[in-house]
Amino acid sequence: NIHDEGLDFEPIHRVVFDISAKELLLRARAYFGDTLIDAVKETDTDLSVPENDKDCHSFVFTDKHESWTIKVQATSLSLAADLLQTWLDQMIAAQQCRIDYIHGVSAIEMLVHDGHTGILLPGLDKNDFFPLLARNGVLPRKTFSIGAACEKRYYLESRKIRD
Repeated sequence: NIHDEGLDFEPIHRVVFDISAKELLLRARAYFGDTLIDAVKETDTDLSVPENDKDCHSFVFTDKHESWTIKVQATSLSLAADLLQTWLDQMIAAQQCRIDYIHGVSAIEMLVHDGHTGILLPGLDKNDFFPLLARNGVLPRKTFSIGAACEKRYYLESRKIRD
């Protein structure tokens, strides 16, 4: 049962290599144009996952120097991960960046400390899961993870033992 308290839906964040948060913000402004509602420089040094909102999608761009909360008007793409991934796919196709998918805020913090730029995404509400599937069909890749990052280790180890 997906509503079991022991089953968590966790966001899968992104890390972008060889680009600063400020440069990423400039590219976001150019790509999203008038649909970019707000870009706020964060003063709090503690990273946190942005909240879901029906009217806008939020992301946090962060590097070791600064963090920005970006709010983009919600579009027909009903998930923040879908909107963000569409943009990142275009940047990758133009060979302007390289990205990886990251589980957990602590892993993002370590990569940011090493000089890379993290993008934090909001989580997926379990109550929205089936309505999203009914409305949109298959969800975009890397939308969410079932369980925390440390739990993935046990899945991989179990597969290795079985193989």
